[in-house]
Amino acid sequence: MVVRDLTFFQLEILKELKFSPKYGLELMKNLNVSSGRLYPNLKRLENLGLIEGVKKDNRIYYSLSEKGIQEFENIFTWISDCVLSIGINFLDDYLKFIVDSLNLKEGEKVLVASKRMRHPFLMHIGLELIKRISKKVTLSGRVFLLQKTDLPYVTSVESFDLLPDKIVDKSCFFAIDLDEKIIKDCERITNSEITIIGKLYSDFFIEKCFQNALDKISHEIKPPFIVRKGFKKEELLEELRKYGYKNVRFSSWGGIFVASIILQ
Repeated sequence: MVVRDLTFFQLEILKELKFSPKYGLELMKNLNVSSGRLYPNLKRLENLGLIEGVKKDNRIYYSLSEKGIQEFENIFTWISDCVLSIGINFLDDYLKFIVDSLNLKEGEKVLVASKRMRHPFLMHIGLELIKRISKKVTLSGRVFLLQKTDLPYVTSVESFDLLPDKIVDKSCFFAIDLDEKIIKDCERITNSEITIIGKLYSDFFIEKCFQNALDKISHEIKPPFIVRKGFKKEELLEELRKYGYKNVRFSSWGGIFVASIILQ
């Protein structure tokens, strides 16, 4: 038996029967389905030898057969392994997209900052991203992290005030609760480029990252200007070109964007 032989609904039936036998009305109530949907699927599982029905008190109680118990364990072990594999692969793709979009070069000094994360999985993602950035700039470069850390390849900086002006080549921010002061501080310490990483369709990048830069280009511009929800990369870049701003990179994939502004 392989998982592709069963529908998701049939797997739900097996899960319902794993701990105790149940009769038809119980299954209909627990699964919120009609008899017309339930019983053909019960028949299918019976034909496959995964469940068996025993008549008791004018009711037929269904339970997992010995084969069903074994296959249930095999199926959900397979599903768990499959989901884990897909999750790891997607995570790797996300991290690769972000690092590639940063266009890092050997020897560059990079500042990385975000809201302090306490969730173990998010912390793992953040640490993995920092490791990949460090690997890109190699030992001749340097990675600054705007929070306390014990990572041997990263310089921990607890405040912008501790950084000299123009000390880093690039600043990379996760767009989570960042305010205008942080963006201005970032401009002070960054030689050339600020990158914002955030959710696609968020107006954070428009309102914060470009606000000061657009104001420098023309005092007639009153940021934030509005780009309609669901904008495409080409539409955003065209909107910026209208204001005479061309030094921008914008990449998106899988619901996130990486947008970089090169300071004048």
